[in-house]
Amino acid sequence: MNSPFAWPGGKKHLKKRLLQMMPAHEAYVEVFSGSAKLLFAKEPSPWEILNDINSDVVNFFRVARHRAAELAERFEHEVIASQRFKALRSAADGASEIDQALRFIYLAWWSFGGKGEHFASLRISELRKAKHPVKRSLRLVRDLIHRTADRLVDVLIENRDFLECIDRYDSTDTLFYCDPPYTSFSKIARYGEMAEARHRDLVSRLRKIRGKFILSYDDSPLVRSLTDGLEIQEARVPYTIAAGEAKIGRELIISNFRLKSVA
Repeated sequence: MNSPFAWPGGKKHLKKRLLQMMPAHEAYVEVFSGSAKLLFAKEPSPWEILNDINSDVVNFFRVARHRAAELAERFEHEVIASQRFKALRSAADGASEIDQALRFIYLAWWSFGGKGEHFASLRISELRKAKHPVKRSLRLVRDLIHRTADRLVDVLIENRDFLECIDRYDSTDTLFYCDPPYTSFSKIARYGEMAEARHRDLVSRLRKIRGKFILSYDDSPLVRSLTDGLEIQEARVPYTIAAGEAKIGRELIISNFRLKSVA
């Protein structure tokens, strides 16, 4: 299934390739889950953990798992309008878990690139051809919330610093997938950023784990320096830079084991 919301660097174009590279494992951990595109696309593992430091992401996944019916019902009465988008975007923190989850998924669904910054009434091209596009869009969200709940029923959802998460779940049977903020990433408050020292901490810790890891990164001099000696494959991927505009970039897939050669 698809993940329930968009996220920068969400691995849409690398998803199939990354899944084919995964070795056998008992525990699967997404250290920087974001929209968790890989978890929603892969077959369930015996143990699965989603972790993210972003409390809005974690709250949405927890509400979707435990209170899916309540959250989906709220979208029965929603409207898709720029005024509603602006009101939710400027809403103060401190809302209930349900309100916070609704705000998060609304801003993700009805904004350009899922960034929650600028209103986009119908960001999914198929909906523009629908007979009742607004009703269809709201129904898609409700259905996706329920399917998200089904997929997450046995998944542990954590809100930890990445080093704490790695230390907590490291074992010889663990596969970590790490998709950190890229070193060249633009500063978008909704998604955060990482200082250079934290990138160094991440790679240093991954080099020492007992389990296996797959790490996705931008191809930058810093990343090349930090990951020297590890298994690396290059991948060309399209980046959306504005509505209807894209450019081809290069990303690195890095691991501490031999990666399969996948086209």
